[in-house]
Amino acid sequence: EQEAAFQLVTQEVAAVLAVERCSIWLYSSERNMIVCQDLFQRKERVHSDGYTLTSADFPSYFHALDEERIINADDAVLDPRTREFADTYLRPLGIRSMLDAPIRLGGVVVGVVCQEHVGSARVWTQEEQEFAASIGDLVALAMDLSQRKQAEQALRESEELFRAVTVTATDAIICTNSEGQITIWNRAATSVFGFERLEVMGKSLSKLGLLGEQNSEGGVVRSILTGTNEEDTAVREVMGKRKGGEQVPVEISVAKFQRSGGWHNTYIVRDITSRKQFDLDREVVAQRTQQAQKLESL
Repeated sequence: EQEAAFQLVTQEVAAVLAVERCSIWLYSSERNMIVCQDLFQRKERVHSDGYTLTSADFPSYFHALDEERIINADDAVLDPRTREFADTYLRPLGIRSMLDAPIRLGGVVVGVVCQEHVGSARVWTQEEQEFAASIGDLVALAMDLSQRKQAEQALRESEELFRAVTVTATDAIICTNSEGQITIWNRAATSVFGFERLEVMGKSLSKLGLLGEQNSEGGVVRSILTGTNEEDTAVREVMGKRKGGEQVPVEISVAKFQRSGGWHNTYIVRDITSRKQFDLDREVVAQRTQQAQKLESL
């Protein structure tokens, strides 16, 4: 989608300004070079891309990109901002004049729109300069909208994945906001604690006492809720409390993450009643076996 948009821009701008070459370049992630996203050659009516220009080779030009609203090089071979290109770029391609508009997002230069005139030197009019600058702003706006769209899509996908995980998880998943209020409560949490989702949403997990905050084992949970332990994902056993007050042994791990200026918590809770009963039965069997061995020895 962005590729098609860039091709449309370069083709139309080349026609409006009557230049032979129009291109859009973006900074690499390391910001040590710009990479051509699309170059339109009006005479041949062809698009190409992939060319690179490094800041180490052309420091004056890159400095001008950061500092100026428009680079209007009427004679690019002589202009101090662009003459670095003379031997390797301008003369071999017959380019004499350049009109380059930096692309700025959030006050940071992320690329440039280049107009290159082939032939004799060309004096760029004020209207042409303003038009070129507006094209740089237009490309920045299009990129911003594209990035927002991609971010929103990524957010939707991550939310859908998280929703699928919480729905199908066999362990209880409980999330709380920076105020300790429950924001997520999955089906497994209802199975473990007996509360329906609507009964607990927005309520304080600490006041509900579901994870045994009043017990000695609950000190770890309390420290996390009060923010004294920023990162604690260790698994611990505590005595939880069901809706009717019945105690239930649970295994809990807590992860903290920062969002909207505050610390939020995600609790993964596993009912270990069956495992405790199995351990107890095994202990009883072991004791009986030991008693039988003693009687046999007697």
